[in-house]
Amino acid sequence: APSTDARDKFIAYWSVSENSSVAGTNTHTVNILKSQTNSNEIQINNFSGLSFAARAVVNNNIITIPYQQLGTVGFTQGTGTLTSATNISLNYTNTIGASPADPCSAIYTKQ
Repeated sequence: APSTDARDKFIAYWSVSENSSVAGTNTHTVNILKSQTNSNEIQINNFSGLSFAARAVVNNNIITIPYQQLGTVGFTQGTGTLTSATNISLNYTNTIGASPADPCSAIYTKQ
């Protein structure tokens, strides 16, 4: 039977072009895996190039990054949309250490 797991289309390595209000434009790679504990969540490794994973809830082509701590560096929350088979558009706000909140936009391109 064909897969009905909405997460399948997100599972890959993605090249990221991120525009941070604080740091400007940067590029990095993330690896998206299925959550081992929640059947509708994914794990975005190296989220925002910060070497920590973020968890996100998948609903069809929409991902929601609930407010959460990113390892020891800070906090994030945001949303994203799978805009094609090979692209995800995300918007999230990182709060790193004592810095002000940093709104970011990112385009993920499947490798």
